[in-house]
Amino acid sequence: MDLVRNPIVPGDFVLAKLKEYPSWPAMVVFPETLPEQVACARHCAASHAVEFYPDCDFAWVETAQIQFIRARLLEKPNLVNKPETDSKMALSTAEDIFRHPGSFDGEYRECRQNAHQD
Repeated sequence: MDLVRNPIVPGDFVLAKLKEYPSWPAMVVFPETLPEQVACARHCAASHAVEFYPDCDFAWVETAQIQFIRARLLEKPNLVNKPETDSKMALSTAEDIFRHPGSFDGEYRECRQNAHQD
């Protein structure tokens, strides 16, 4: 993906990858919305604040570890055939959100509300 022509901006729904975890559906968020302990943890200038779905966990993810969700990405056999159950679940969630935008809004808002009340 050419990020010069398609910059990552808050509100983008992406697959984000952290070390030791599979790529996971996330939304790019404004850094001001991060909890203080996460906001202070930025290690790389070329990173973006994300909120992972459905757990509403926040993290900084390097640009190189972020992919826009596109139909052709979801069809890659190497992603679909991964043996990890978590990877399959993440990809299934990403595909549902890609194919039915807005269908998870209520569920996501509820999750976010519950996560931020703790």
